[in-house]
Amino acid sequence: MRSTVLFLSTLLCFANALNIILYSQVVGPSHLDFANSLVESLTRRGHNVDMIVGRMNTNAKAYGTSSARRQITVGFEENSPWVASTHLTDPFVDKRPGFLEPRLMDLFEDVTIEMCDLFLSDVRLSEMLRDDKYDLALMSAYDYCPLAMFHHNGIKNVASYSPTPLFPLQSYAIGLPSLPSYVTDILQSVSTSLNLNFVERTENVLFALKYELIEHQRFIRRTDAVVRKHYGSSFPSTADLAKDMAVTFVNSNELLEQGRPISHKVKYIGGINRREPQKLDPEMEALLGKAGTGNVIFSFGTQILTTRIPREIKIGLVRAFAEFPEYNFIWKFDGSADEMEWLFRNVTNVFPVKWLPQNDMLDHPRTVAFISHMGLNSYLEASYAGVPTISIPIFADQIWNSMNAESRGISVLIRKSEVTEKRMVRALQKVLGNHGMTKKCHTLAKMLKSKPQEPEELFVQWVEYAATFQGLSDYINLPSSRMSGIVHSNLDFIACLSISCLIFVTVIPYLLYRILGPALASFTPRIVKVKKQ
Repeated sequence: MRSTVLFLSTLLCFANALNIILYSQVVGPSHLDFANSLVESLTRRGHNVDMIVGRMNTNAKAYGTSSARRQITVGFEENSPWVASTHLTDPFVDKRPGFLEPRLMDLFEDVTIEMCDLFLSDVRLSEMLRDDKYDLALMSAYDYCPLAMFHHNGIKNVASYSPTPLFPLQSYAIGLPSLPSYVTDILQSVSTSLNLNFVERTENVLFALKYELIEHQRFIRRTDAVVRKHYGSSFPSTADLAKDMAVTFVNSNELLEQGRPISHKVKYIGGINRREPQKLDPEMEALLGKAGTGNVIFSFGTQILTTRIPREIKIGLVRAFAEFPEYNFIWKFDGSADEMEWLFRNVTNVFPVKWLPQNDMLDHPRTVAFISHMGLNSYLEASYAGVPTISIPIFADQIWNSMNAESRGISVLIRKSEVTEKRMVRALQKVLGNHGMTKKCHTLAKMLKSKPQEPEELFVQWVEYAATFQGLSDYINLPSSRMSGIVHSNLDFIACLSISCLIFVTVIPYLLYRILGPALASFTPRIVKVKKQ
């Protein structure tokens, strides 16, 4: 009986299977991993998913998960301009650009526009989109170019996803208010704290205005220019197409980042690509068992190679670790054998390994802390494992993740320009043996695991809902998504009020003087001189 029910359920799934096309702009390896998890979640439900891999980062894999029905890779074949940028080649440079200086996102925009031209020039994509009838398109929300291709090929039902917390580009498409008094651009940190002082708020306001009035408009103009080169001058603006997207899935969690005004369109699915921890192999289990008090895991992820870390920083870190002999430090280290030999020569509690199963090791009972660059996946994995962290953010959203973790009392933040032996020793002293911090981490882990709805369930249900009811954005869009920046920010009202106040304090007193001046003068008492007799 049970097998019959299972068979009928499987038949029902395939009978109602959706055809979905998913586009992943691969900025880094973790972005493709996140896209793969979305594809796998949908195929487990019985849906058909075709995948377009936009290869912006040529250091990442060129293909997605085998769960996809079909795949096409577009973009750069090798030597992408993105992988030559300073944040990857010299990641510990900490020169913060000035207000008018180029930023990382300016390079991102240039590479994205170049990608857009490659994307729209690929005839294989149009053929694939015409070959099948798609119920929904899913696209990474860093670029509006796929919207144009989907619209051109008759796919009007589109949803977006973000492998990171919300970027300004996504916030503006959704119509979220910027509120620079406390909502900051996750890539433009004006502070090392979420609580901004007056000077930081002023700077944040200026950056928000710069983005809204200059940078966002420039990005739309450049994207539309490429799109209309391929599809004609009458093609609608990609900014207008973005407003019609049904829903936006975000790889974050409400419990892990600062609250902000949000829209019904935003669904938090952070942790959807988290795998259940597995038992460690005997060799790694034995390594963790060597520690006297516990183990500290140290990893900067897949993009930051230890060969890119300055020599003096590595020496300082090893010396700091040596001051805690009761703990073992397991470091994901890709340096040469010669470097390992001289760097770790006289140290007995630091163990370099080429690769480590990070999620499995964080969940191990003998792991007591995690030194991390605080990429979003690392932040999620440490939070689910209930392990306190020392954050050394390198670029992109990592500083934002680190500030959020520190504000929750589960992490100590060290700026990459301040990584020294003394700083690391102080950070380790704050974290190791800190029962209050450990308790906060365990509480957060329980809260994450006890949330009423699992990320995969939430994602799949909303994809199915959006695919079933086209035009969902008409019902759940914020009115602000259709407003201009001037109306959205009430700049017209502020200007009118300012002019009115200026008139009141200048013109009114002048008119009063002109009207009442003569009358007041007639009441002025005269001084009469009396002559002496």
